[in-house]
Amino acid sequence: MATHSPLPADTLEKILIWTRAHLGEASGALLQDPTVQERIAQRLMQGAETEDAVLAGIHGAMHKSPYAMDEFIAYFHHSILLLSRRNMSPALRRALDTADLAQSVWKDLVADLGDIRFYNRAAFISLMAKRLRWKAADRLRNSKTLSRRLDLQVSLQSDLDGVDGEKARKTVHPLSNLVREEERRELAERILQLPKADREMIRYRLQGMSKEEIQERTGWTAAQIKASMQRARRRLRNPE
Repeated sequence: MATHSPLPADTLEKILIWTRAHLGEASGALLQDPTVQERIAQRLMQGAETEDAVLAGIHGAMHKSPYAMDEFIAYFHHSILLLSRRNMSPALRRALDTADLAQSVWKDLVADLGDIRFYNRAAFISLMAKRLRWKAADRLRNSKTLSRRLDLQVSLQSDLDGVDGEKARKTVHPLSNLVREEERRELAERILQLPKADREMIRYRLQGMSKEEIQERTGWTAAQIKASMQRARRRLRNPE
């Protein structure tokens, strides 16, 4: 027994032709679902444009078909990217042009797609463009933070190498070198956990600066420098 469609036959035929041409066969297959047709019919009765009504119907059912979801995303991809780039900083635009960042940001957007309510094409593009900028900026900030942290760790390890370098060169057993390298990495990681002021104080001492030179560099008193060093050493000996 055939299921009665809530859409007139000629309207349904036109919608199917448009959907297959602009989205794809998987999206067209979703339109055979009476529930999707009912959703489209309701949108049309509320005065929605045909395109917006169809896209709303597909959006509400695309969780049933990964292929339809891919077609839906592909349909909006260029428009979202174009709008999002208008208000991007040059640095963020360049970062988004890299494949890794672009893929990770789009992956985040797709994961949130089902939680977004579809009103119309223009509102959807605007919202997704904003989310793209937010997520790209957040990814870039995290990337820069990680880069700075790695740079600092490398710098600290270099300072530690300078302190222990002569001893390391005199050690001939390769296993001893490996153990010493691991100890330096662990110490550098613990130093990274210190408050910034104490971390800098340790670095100054590792670089061979005298207390007088540290006072001149920081403007701290001898008592402040001593307290900072004692606090740092205590935390390094007993990490939480």
